[in-house]
Amino acid sequence: MLVNIKELREQYGLSQQELADIVGVSQQSLSKYERLETEPDCKTLVAFADYFGTTVDYIIGHEVKPSARRNAEDKISKREREFIEQFRKLPRRDKKKIETAMGIYLAK
Repeated sequence: MLVNIKELREQYGLSQQELADIVGVSQQSLSKYERLETEPDCKTLVAFADYFGTTVDYIIGHEVKPSARRNAEDKISKREREFIEQFRKLPRRDKKKIETAMGIYLAK
C-alpha cells in the first residue's frame, strides 16, 4: 500500500527510525510498511502525507506525481528544520535579535 514511503524517506535523508519517530510508529512497523507486509491506519497515512507535504493518494500509489505543496522546504536538512522549529517558539523580541544578527552576518 505505501509504495512511495521508502522513496520519500530516502529522498529526505531520513533513517527508518527517524521517520518512525516523526509519524509516531515503531521502526519495525515502518519497515513492514515499506516491504508492503502490513498497512498503516488512516491516522498514520495522514501523518506521512502531512510530513512529506503530499497527499495520501500519492503515498499509497494512486497519484503519479507528489503534490506541489512543498517548495524550498524540500531541500532543507533535518538540522535546519530543527532550527526553524526552535526559532518559531521564541518570543518576538528574540526573533528580532536573531534576524538582525543574521542580516549583519549575511551582509559581510
